[in-house]
Amino acid sequence: YYITGLVDALPSAANVEHYAHIVREKYILREIIDTAYKLTTDAYEGEDDPNQLLDKAEHNLFDLARRGLIPKSVALEPILAEAYQKLDKRQSGDKKHAYSGVPSGFKDLDDMTDGFQPSDLVILAGRPSMGKTTLALNMARNAAKEYGHKVGIFSMEMSSYQIAMRLLTAEAKVDSHKMRKGTLSKSEWPRLAQAVGELSDIPAYIDDTASLDILDLRSRIR
Repeated sequence: YYITGLVDALPSAANVEHYAHIVREKYILREIIDTAYKLTTDAYEGEDDPNQLLDKAEHNLFDLARRGLIPKSVALEPILAEAYQKLDKRQSGDKKHAYSGVPSGFKDLDDMTDGFQPSDLVILAGRPSMGKTTLALNMARNAAKEYGHKVGIFSMEMSSYQIAMRLLTAEAKVDSHKMRKGTLSKSEWPRLAQAVGELSDIPAYIDDTASLDILDLRSRIR
């Protein structure tokens, strides 16, 4: 009976993928437990700065999540169907689907780049006082207002108030110097009020926290 029981309990090679998946899941769970235990110990000891401990926790969990990712193959049919739907929307002339990426609102640029693609890192460079910030904010405003994309603006130099003022003057098409001095004309005030209302509805978020590192940035974007 004992020998028969051993034969019955012997895993079949036909289920090896299923068993490997179980082993991987248990490994990840064990790593989570170990990470949580170490973080709990550090928190009780209180030797680390709380912010440093938070950074450490996020870094460890992010590294664990990255190692736990399992590449998945995807059938060609659903990918082709999705691609066809996107092409159909673009062919129909729908403004929001005119480009495969996120439009900047500058047609000549978007025609060349097809919008900002999800996998791209785009660096806007230039000499000081050449209008880099203004251009970047205009792109962000256009993407959020005209195309409905969620936009996050992270600034380590300008305050959120300064950024909001720049967005407001660009939307209202008023002179920023006159607005700061409070010398806007009577005809400009209604445009300013209208701009406030329109910008209040767009999906844009501003974070002016200084000295953000990559982990902080990633956490806030989430």
